[in-house]
Amino acid sequence: MATDSERVMLIEAALHGIVLDPALRLVARLVDEARVAADGRTPTRTDELATVLSGGQLADHELSAGAARAGRIARHCAGGDQ
Repeated sequence: MATDSERVMLIEAALHGIVLDPALRLVARLVDEARVAADGRTPTRTDELATVLSGGQLADHELSAGAARAGRIARHCAGGDQ
């Protein structure tokens, strides 16, 4: 069993993309994905985005065609309305 200081070293390495312990592979992957997302473009502020981020919902007619279709598919898969 690793000591606390060894665990800290393993986690630090994983945070830098160096996987020394296979159990930390998902941590390294998550960090990589978070870095990619952080480097991406910030969404443009819109009234629709503000509504969704505040927990509100938008009707399908308020969404782009692709977003409305994705919503219908998600509701269908969840067993909700269509």
